[in-house]
Parts: sequence; C-alpha cells; structure tokens
Amino acid sequence: MQQGTTLPAPTTPPTTGPDTLGPRRFSRGGALAIDPQALGLVFELPAPADRTVKAASGAPVAIVSLTGPTVSDGASIFFQSYRDLVSRVDVALQSEAAGVVLEIDSPGGDVSGMLEAAGQLRAAADAA
Repeated sequence: MQQGTTLPAPTTPPTTGPDTLGPRRFSRGGALAIDPQALGLVFELPAPADRTVKAASGAPVAIVSLTGPTVSDGASIFFQSYRDLVSRVDVALQSEAAGVVLEIDSPGGDVSGMLEAAGQLRAAADAA
C-alpha cells in the first residue's frame, strides 16, 4: 500500500433485511452451503441390494453389498451392522451361487464386533 492511502471506513452489517443471517439462516439463499431440503434425498435413495451376476464361466456369483459405516449391532439407514452382513452372506452361501463377492464401500466403523464377524464369515465360507 502506498503511503498516504486511506482505507475505506468499515461498514456495520445490517441487523435486519435480506442480507442478515437472522431468520433466513435455514431458508434457501441463507448462510447454508446447501438447501436443507436436499438432505431429504438421502431418505429416497434405495439401499444397495444384494444381487447375482454371471461369471465369465457362466456360473452365478452372489454379490453382497455393504455401504456406509459399520456398527456391531443396530443397523439404520446410515449404518450397516456386522450381524446383518453375516446373515446376508449366509443367505448368499446357501443359494445356488458358485461364489460370493463382498462389495464394500465403507469408511470403516466400530471395531467392536468386527473380529467376531470376520471369524463368522470365514467359518461360513469354509463350511460352504
């Protein structure tokens, strides 16, 4: 900045009107980065379904999907439980599928119950 240059006087933000964060903070065009109504789309997305596809050999292969954080018990729309995963893999192993693939898209989750679930999955695969 050159010597002798003056800065503009600071302005006081308005306390009322369309440029305030008051009553409009949760309405469209307020301070939020997204429209809060957009979060409702989460509830309309279908959960990934287990499915069967054909392998190159022509044999059916069951795909069991796990999406989102994992918890030891008590799955919800935001979490997948280890108990539910083991149950769904058991169903896939009892089907006519020649193999089972786990399709996992998860950032991780509870450590509690994870080793037990892994042991149950291994035992079920060995027994199949």
